[in-house]
Amino acid sequence: MINLATDLQTEQLMNDIHHAQFKSHKLNDATIELTKRCNFKCIHCYIEDKENERDLDFEKAVSLIDELAGLGCLSLLFTGGEPLLHPHFKEIWEY
Repeated sequence: MINLATDLQTEQLMNDIHHAQFKSHKLNDATIELTKRCNFKCIHCYIEDKENERDLDFEKAVSLIDELAGLGCLSLLFTGGEPLLHPHFKEIWEY
């Protein structure tokens, strides 16, 4: 069962956070592409060479996360290709 009042309160809270972030010139959200490798063969995919691309280094990923946190980033999306194929995905996600 959906609690409309709670959903509206949550939406209002998120709107307030986004507005405060915008007013303070803080970064709200960001995306990090961990890899272009992918184990799917989607016909709509824009990545041409999915197998021979290098992954983002673990150290670089952690450095980016630290930098984004310093900018006030509240939400981080990991993408790719298929980000779960990154050899250090679990460690990066946990970091």
